[in-house]
Amino acid sequence: DDIAGIRQDVEEILRASQHAAVVTNQLLAFSRKQVAHPEALDVGRALHDIEGLLQRLIGERVRLETWIAAGLPSVFVDRGQLTQVIVNLAVNARDAMPEGGRIAIDATREIVRAGGWRALRGVRPGDYVEIRFADTGQGMPPDVLARVFEPFYTTKGMGKGTGLGLSTVYGIVTRTGGRVLVDSAEGKGTVF
Repeated sequence: DDIAGIRQDVEEILRASQHAAVVTNQLLAFSRKQVAHPEALDVGRALHDIEGLLQRLIGERVRLETWIAAGLPSVFVDRGQLTQVIVNLAVNARDAMPEGGRIAIDATREIVRAGGWRALRGVRPGDYVEIRFADTGQGMPPDVLARVFEPFYTTKGMGKGTGLGLSTVYGIVTRTGGRVLVDSAEGKGTVF
């Protein structure tokens, strides 16, 4: 009986320390104090490497699908920060699908041209690797969508979110020369 109680206490301490580490990393990334170590990275390999972690995070009721185009060029990014971006998006998607659903992550090469729809949304013309992250969750109404990247803004209940996940995503992606675009509609899911 005592050992079971001790085990439960230790597991709770472990969960609390892991949560504290996540929040600390998000605060460091948000405040730009996190040290980045960019490297030429194969995005496809990086995504494959974290699939198991993502599946554990999102649980059994959410189906994870990945599709990576062949021959993607390497990108110059910090591996840990890319992982943090994907994990933050996965956690948000999971929370938007309490009854389960699907997350699809696609990685493709995109050439952005002046006048194209991506350029009209602020992406500079050039050659990019695009990671498209789509969920079948609840989606966001326009007022929430307008504030989605604001630091400390959350629609989650007390103690359920820090409001730093998506602002951290935005900060990491823009500091590495990328751009985050988001589309969402209530009842139809969200695409980052």
